[in-house]
Amino acid sequence: MFCTIEPNKAKVEVPDERFTKLCEIYKPKSKVAASLTILDIAGLVKGASDNAGMGNAFLSHIQAVDGIYHVVRAFDDEDVPHFEGDVDPIRDLDIIQGELIAKDKAGLDKKLDELAKAVERLGTSQGSIEAKFEKATLDKVISFLIINKSSIYLNN
Repeated sequence: MFCTIEPNKAKVEVPDERFTKLCEIYKPKSKVAASLTILDIAGLVKGASDNAGMGNAFLSHIQAVDGIYHVVRAFDDEDVPHFEGDVDPIRDLDIIQGELIAKDKAGLDKKLDELAKAVERLGTSQGSIEAKFEKATLDKVISFLIINKSSIYLNN
């Protein structure tokens, strides 16, 4: 089965007449117009958050981006094999979302461990108060992730 390991990258300039007009008015030393960089990252398989397939590589590429467009296959072609054996775009989206949530939760769990140690070490200082607030916030985020991950798998 063919799968791209390294992401393909494309950069697109975003034309904006307002930028051009502002440059004409203010005559800056350098001009850097807005652009959008797109990374085409290889597909994700179930279990990637537990190191299945190219999971670690995929998830490390995903962590480096600001936004995600999910593009999944919705056509049958016997010349293009599918990792799950058949084409099911809803299942594939659920797999992607579930794996991303699992990876996010693992990162948050690690951060929570660090915060717990910081709270203990800092006692009643201002830093401890801030760490307690951050920990409470992350606890809420993890609860949200757990609820959403559960609802993904309930839909199947």
